[in-house]
Amino acid sequence: MSDTFAWIFAAHALLFVVLGLYVIYLRITGEVGIGDGGNPQLKRAIRAHANFAEWIPIALMALGLAELRGVSESTIGILGGLLLLSRVGHAIGLNRSIGVSVGRTGGMTLMFIVMAVTTVMAALA
Repeated sequence: MSDTFAWIFAAHALLFVVLGLYVIYLRITGEVGIGDGGNPQLKRAIRAHANFAEWIPIALMALGLAELRGVSESTIGILGGLLLLSRVGHAIGLNRSIGVSVGRTGGMTLMFIVMAVTTVMAALA
């Protein structure tokens, strides 16, 4: 595994921790032990954290597989950076609005593109 992939993984892990800490902060300040307590801000934060948990593990596995199959370290770095950007955009967009937003839609679209490109590169490398 390259240093580039290690940094990509670490950055995504850090973002996951930040999203989780935001949920904890909202739970403490809103005195909500479980669920969202009817708090729309907490509901959005929970979904941003859960959505990350649902999608990013497979995306990071695809990046790791692509690297193991010989995709260049610079390409892995670019794809990993775009993936991180997509998740930051998605989290910001979802935390601001439960409806359609540029951050949320753009973030998911970019993530799907990165995942598709990475998967094809891993398969064809």
